Amino acid sequence: MAVTTWTGAASTDFNTAANWDTGSVPGASDIVLFSGEPPNACVWAPGTNGTFDSLRVTADFGGPNSTITISAGTINLKSAYF
Repeated sequence: MAVTTWTGAASTDFNTAANWDTGSVPGASDIVLFSGEPPNACVWAPGTNGTFDSLRVTADFGGPNSTITISAGTINLKSAYF
């Protein structure tokens, strides 16, 4: 299990490894974290990748690009923290 933080460094695509601090797209046992002020918003198609240990959005997730757009699909989580 790893904590994988959205950086949005490369694009808006959730499934682009360069957008994550670990350099890889989160997997089923990972914690997905959205925090800080990313340069790009997140566009997520959970039909491709939607199963995680937990989803966390921290209070400092802000700025003009602090959005998560879920385009289609189902998210499967053990827990979520906002």
